[in-house]
Amino acid sequence: MNPGTNAMNELMGQTIPVRLGIIGVINRSQEEIAQNIDIETCLTKEQTFFRENYPSIASRNGFQYLRQRLNQLLIQHIAQNLPSLRDGINNMVIEHEAILEDLGEPVEEDQSKLAIEVIRKFAKLFENLIDGWNELDTTQLAGGARIGREFRNFSSFNSIAADGGLTEMVVITAMRNAHGTRVGLLAPGNALEQLTKRQTSRLREPSIKFVDVIKAILLEIIDYCTIKIKEEERNRFPLLYSRMNKIACGIVNARFQPTKEFVEKIVDMQLNYNNFKHPTFNEELDDETKQNIANCIISAPQRTNPFSDDENENDEIASSGASEGYGTQRNSPLQQNSLQDKILIDEVRDSIKLRYYIKQYYNIVRISLQDLLPKAIMTELVNHVKESMQRLLEEKIFALEDVQKLTKESEAITNRREETKEKLEDLEHAKELLQGIVEQNI
Repeated sequence: MNPGTNAMNELMGQTIPVRLGIIGVINRSQEEIAQNIDIETCLTKEQTFFRENYPSIASRNGFQYLRQRLNQLLIQHIAQNLPSLRDGINNMVIEHEAILEDLGEPVEEDQSKLAIEVIRKFAKLFENLIDGWNELDTTQLAGGARIGREFRNFSSFNSIAADGGLTEMVVITAMRNAHGTRVGLLAPGNALEQLTKRQTSRLREPSIKFVDVIKAILLEIIDYCTIKIKEEERNRFPLLYSRMNKIACGIVNARFQPTKEFVEKIVDMQLNYNNFKHPTFNEELDDETKQNIANCIISAPQRTNPFSDDENENDEIASSGASEGYGTQRNSPLQQNSLQDKILIDEVRDSIKLRYYIKQYYNIVRISLQDLLPKAIMTELVNHVKESMQRLLEEKIFALEDVQKLTKESEAITNRREETKEKLEDLEHAKELLQGIVEQNI
């Protein structure tokens, strides 16, 4: 400013109000630089100027006070922002250290222990999923819960009616064939045996298909375990994960046929011997069956013989027309028809009884299979695979594979580890710089 100018209002902040105030300084002029006047002399002249012209505010102006004030503001700024800055760096350090730990150490020459550890994790995860000890999924059923649901809701038998295809004519035909040339007064037990086996044999196919259902679930569990291990290991050893999946699926498939054969034996046991002395088999007819028999007898006059044919009818006509020629009175057509109706009523009545016994015993076999099949599949397939998974994986991988090749680390993992290490070094250096700034200024 020009000589003689009074800048009190400006220095007091009355002309231009500012939040931190105004600090006046006197810069070295070009003339002073040309005359080689040193900085210390200029600072002394500055202090003299403010004491003589602005004594009331001299202590709050000049380069010396400006330096003190700026240093004070810097310290305040550091004090305000240091905690968040330091916390941010520390959090990043913790995060990258966790990543580095997940990535693991670089693969060493002896990789057998590393492969065994991965196999152990895989087998343990599979076991936990089967037994329900894995981290609970609240969105859908998984692992052993799905197998349990299939066991509880085994509905393949529900679509098969106990008396499906067991018509009245089928039963009566079976009874007549069982009698052969003999005239039977009672329903033959042979017909009951054959018809019961025929009905219960329809449970064979759905029983065997039930093994397919559980096998498919086990294969899905293996795929899930593979994906989970990849995520946890950050796909560190892709060849090893792929090989484990293939071998594990092979373990399940190897138990598939023996399990099917075991299930077939259980079904055959039921078919090869009909135990009509079973504790729950009741020879006493129920009320509905008794009523059906009563209705059959009441409606007998209106029934016709569904098994009569032209030959029978011709025999009846010939018999009635030739009665006089033999000197002995033969049955009239009316009497002949009455006899046929009586035989038909007996057969229908017996067929109703047989159908009742067949349906009852069929349900006994069905309930028995619904109880035995889950136990058989758990023993021969699920538990067998679960208990032998780790042992068989280790045996097959170490016997048939190059372990070093399988545990060759993914290039992406190697690069990620190096990048993480470099980032950690940068963060540690930043912490040192920050600490140095604090110590220097405080």
